Amino acid sequence: MNIWQSKLLQKIPWLFQATSTKVFGSLRYPNINEIGDEWQPARENFYHELGLDPNNVVVSGNIHGNKITIVSSEHLKRRIDGFDGLITREQNLILAVKTADCLPIFIVDPKNKIVGLVHSGWKGTVANIAAVAVEEFKKLGSDPAELLVAIGPSIKKCHYDISEARQKEMIGLKKYFSQTNGKTFVDLRTAVVDELIIAGISKDNIDDETPCTMCKPEKYFSYHASGKIEESLLSVISIIK
Repeated sequence: MNIWQSKLLQKIPWLFQATSTKVFGSLRYPNINEIGDEWQPARENFYHELGLDPNNVVVSGNIHGNKITIVSSEHLKRRIDGFDGLITREQNLILAVKTADCLPIFIVDPKNKIVGLVHSGWKGTVANIAAVAVEEFKKLGSDPAELLVAIGPSIKKCHYDISEARQKEMIGLKKYFSQTNGKTFVDLRTAVVDELIIAGISKDNIDDETPCTMCKPEKYFSYHASGKIEESLLSVISIIK
């Protein structure tokens, strides 16, 4: 199947998680200020191929903030505007988030059967969205030491160079800057991993060995490479049994 899946999370028998590849085409859904349909046939075909019901999907609003919310069956076939992270404990409900270089972060409580999916771009990373998500899991009774996390396909420091203006906006991540050939690169992935560890998650419970979207142009869309906002991957997670 033409998807990316975490080897760490594949060990959980009641869980399904994946990120699409270019084989499915762009699976982008519209932002709040755009005209469009969140439930186009192209995305429905993606869900059907994975054995998932597109009528059970909830998508995040992707505003590049750090807000997380709990969703349930009353939110089906809705985009949850104002939030970049979704959490559920309901079976067969599918959480979905679009990305094209930003980090899709899958979070699973294997003991209490709770799952979450977070969109973490540079703004979300600066705002510690991963740690905010862990706090929301704790409110539901999760122990951070027992959580499993996977970071999906996203841009790595090898390709994520930023301008001087952006450096000022990302000053909170300065320790993750590096210089190569006169350019400044940022390691968002390590920043998120460190954030998760500080929040109480064991390094052994974090799968961050995932592809760089710019290193694999034949498989993944990359906004940093193309500048095309209309091209996106789609990540999903669901409690399937």
